[in-house]
Amino acid sequence: MAAMYAIYHGPEGLKKIAERVHSLASILAAGLRKFGHVKVENKPFFDTVKVGVADANAISQAALKRGINLRVLDKNTVCKFVK
Repeated sequence: MAAMYAIYHGPEGLKKIAERVHSLASILAAGLRKFGHVKVENKPFFDTVKVGVADANAISQAALKRGINLRVLDKNTVCKFVK
């Protein structure tokens, strides 16, 4: 299935999609850093932003009520896949 996706979009199309996804993830990370109440992991990322929080389960549940699906990595870390 992935091969068909690549064939359909071609090299330039895939590059454009990848740049868009990374740009959105970067905007999310910058916004969270500016907000200042959480710690955004400072490692390089492509499409998934890891965020340190006081209570990952509580943050995840609050986000889910707003239609935002976060992945809980451990008790103090959530991440968001950007697409």
